[in-house]
Amino acid sequence: MKLKDGVGDRIKEKLKLLKTRAGHRKLISDLLFPSREKEKARQIAGRYADDLDRKIKELESLIRSLRSHIDYIGDPDKFVAAYLLIGKAYTSLKAVTTLVRQGYSFQIVEIVRSSMESLHLAALFLEEGQEKLLQQWFGGEIIGNSTAREVLNAAVNQMNQEIGKEPLPMKEALSDVYSIYSSYTHSGYAALFDFIDVFKEDFDFEQYSQFHYNRKYFHLIDNLYTNILLGLKNFYIRAKDEENLAKVEVLLKDEGGSFASPEEIGKELGRYF
Repeated sequence: MKLKDGVGDRIKEKLKLLKTRAGHRKLISDLLFPSREKEKARQIAGRYADDLDRKIKELESLIRSLRSHIDYIGDPDKFVAAYLLIGKAYTSLKAVTTLVRQGYSFQIVEIVRSSMESLHLAALFLEEGQEKLLQQWFGGEIIGNSTAREVLNAAVNQMNQEIGKEPLPMKEALSDVYSIYSSYTHSGYAALFDFIDVFKEDFDFEQYSQFHYNRKYFHLIDNLYTNILLGLKNFYIRAKDEENLAKVEVLLKDEGGSFASPEEIGKELGRYF
């Protein structure tokens, strides 16, 4: 079953729990309970943000090193496009640390979605044969994320075919995840539950609910960080930059992400020489 297929059921479940008034009864019996829970969540968020700041600091030199593969920042070149798009995702990740500390869970999801779209576009433009779309983008046209998903799906499955692996339904999987993100961008009812204070049964002015959901979205932030690393890996492979590629692989290995052996890196680099 696709993620989007269960949205209606999740709404019904949340409404059912809300109507039990368990949160409101807890507030009546213990007026300080919401504040204590919020403080616990704030401390957890702070520790997570501190660790994220450390990772971001490690990323900075790798982001800056992309510039060495560009002649002029105003050139309509695929490496310029990827540099700007990956850089945008990187600065968004920096902004997310502030949102985590302040408990703005809804906005975290919106920024993560936008950043993932940027990374998909960077991967699209780095693919061979995408010069027309690249020039359209530099001309001011918006390249829809569905286009990026189609091209990436074809590229990944072509690579899988070449090495004898089974095809992956990458387009379908990305579209399914994208539909969930869209609920936040387009203010779907299911997403707006982040703004319901179950204690006071009101809009979440005190951010009790948002700090609660904050923790539930840490995995989305982790995924964005890993995808920035994968974007850097893709860039450095195509730029034939073995030194920085090796540094990216170290960070990916720390994340338990998609990393390769020195032999595999050499084989992949060989495609671009």
